[in-house]
Amino acid sequence: MFWSGIVDAGPDGTTVNFDLPDSFSGNLRVMAVAVGEQALGVTQQDTVVRGPFVITPSVLTQAAPGDRFQMAVGVANVLEGSGKGLPVTLSVTSDGPLKVVGSGEQTLTP
Repeated sequence: MFWSGIVDAGPDGTTVNFDLPDSFSGNLRVMAVAVGEQALGVTQQDTVVRGPFVITPSVLTQAAPGDRFQMAVGVANVLEGSGKGLPVTLSVTSDGPLKVVGSGEQTLTP
């Protein structure tokens, strides 16, 4: 949750900026409450925040040392104006005890 605190606004409007983490993807609800001497107003608006590619991994929840497994990844291209045939290169790296067997890079073409 983000909170701007109390912001003085006038008839020309006011802008409030928030820095979202690069990893954020999902629904964002913006809410505003306005208070004056004679009135009170409330409004809200939802918006979807996402990068140009939505990557959905499907991986095991458990593995034992020495196990080998494949990882599937769904990729959705929502980049405006990219066309239907835009090739996308995915790469994977590992950290800790996991190791990538074979090529850690693959180019996808729809």
